[in-house]
Amino acid sequence: MNLQEIDMTGGKVPRNTARLFGPLLGAFFLNILYDLTDSLWIGGILGEKALAVQTICIPVSLLFIAACMGAANGAAIVFSRYIGAKDKTKMETASATAFRITLLCVCIVVPLLEFFIHPLLAVLNTPASLYHAAKMFLGIHILSFPSVALYMYISAILRSRGNTVVSMAAVLFSTVLNAVLDPVFIHFAGLNGVVLVTVLTQTLMAVITAVYCGLQKTEDGGNLFGFSFRHIQSRDKAITGELFRNAVPSLFQQIMPSISAAVITSLVGKSGIIPLAAYGAACKMEIMLLYPSMAVNMTLTAATGQCFGAGLKTKARSYLHWGMIESVSLLAVLTVFVLLFQHTFSGFFGIGEEAKRIVRSYFLIISAGYICNGMTNCFLGTLNGSGHPEISMGIMVVYYLLIRIPLALFLSSAFGLTGIWTAVLVSHIGSLLIAGLVFRFFRI
Repeated sequence: MNLQEIDMTGGKVPRNTARLFGPLLGAFFLNILYDLTDSLWIGGILGEKALAVQTICIPVSLLFIAACMGAANGAAIVFSRYIGAKDKTKMETASATAFRITLLCVCIVVPLLEFFIHPLLAVLNTPASLYHAAKMFLGIHILSFPSVALYMYISAILRSRGNTVVSMAAVLFSTVLNAVLDPVFIHFAGLNGVVLVTVLTQTLMAVITAVYCGLQKTEDGGNLFGFSFRHIQSRDKAITGELFRNAVPSLFQQIMPSISAAVITSLVGKSGIIPLAAYGAACKMEIMLLYPSMAVNMTLTAATGQCFGAGLKTKARSYLHWGMIESVSLLAVLTVFVLLFQHTFSGFFGIGEEAKRIVRSYFLIISAGYICNGMTNCFLGTLNGSGHPEISMGIMVVYYLLIRIPLALFLSSAFGLTGIWTAVLVSHIGSLLIAGLVFRFFRI
């Protein structure tokens, strides 16, 4: 086994969890830095109006990224179980099939998004004064989506093998390059320069990880992809079906938060440009409190997936236990940190005092929900690893479609922005209670 890979079925659970979670969390935090760099340059150089344009376009980007992440996480469930079961042949077929599906989806979805930019911006209640800028910004940004899809697929393979270091290194390179190039491209191309840099750096990130996987050899002489590209035409209906059974529920798990973000953005947009800019700044800071939950979800999906594949149910539950400890501890510290310094951070985005007050209200109301979200994702990751992503999807449906969105629509009409923030908090608490009850009922 490659030195950077971890056999989650052996060794000590706390050490394995930390070794897998640490680099994965590092990659997520580098993504935070990547996104923050864009917003800081936009807000600091171009002002609130430009930041509002970026905020309008964020839900579309998040939706695509979440879909790719969800599908990749579903594929990782299959990969992890085959790796845990030491079934090389099925792993090769699953990897080749997932690659083919990724290419097909990209060829269909990306052109459709470009074609439907106008209705997308209409759904997001884009102010007329921002429409032209938002249309150009989003149109360029969509060009980075193929690279995002490829990177997510490769990361799923690496994560399933217990390797999260390479993905983190690629994100680090991309983040540094993005920070250096943003002001240069803004100087020559204004707001659109930011997304031009995004297209470039996302492409390089995908290329770096693809080259690594193609060149790195495993013990049996193959590469980390698990297949040779000349065998890409291989077919196996059973494995294709298994990939879809896991990927589709996982995809919906991930896109529902993005659908929720789109609805919330639309509701906030009704209040004007300043609330939009404030919400955009808050969302950028909030990522620090959401990404750790996503990281622990993916960690437990890979770790427990290997364990369930090897028939080690007790060890899988141990990973859940340590995932809870690590995520809750980290989120408690980060939540306090954001609460203490949210006013300072808000200033970095170039927003005024009115917008800063909105940001402060946002975090004061929602803060208690972030730890709940972390615990919920521990349950979801373990359910995914056990081969039951459809149960996790059901929890997410209740979380967003039955609690958050209807409640936000109702409370916003009566209490405005405060009502929207309250709906988000209630959904975090409700999802934890539901996830805990479901996990106990199914006795995973």
